[in-house]
Amino acid sequence: MLEPESDVGASIIGGLAGMTIFFIVYANWGPEDIQLVGFPALVALFLISAVAGRCVHLVALAWFRR
Repeated sequence: MLEPESDVGASIIGGLAGMTIFFIVYANWGPEDIQLVGFPALVALFLISAVAGRCVHLVALAWFRR
């Protein structure tokens, strides 16, 4: 069974990774490009960062589990 500390640590790492990916992609695309495409681009950016953050969360969870 997992210990709560490892799950919290993995969640923090995954959340930070998701936010970092969001800001990196947003900085590379630029606010003008996001506004040009509009709401679908912002939704895609949120989905990309959420999925990437969840993947990092699962990897960190497996790492803490060892």
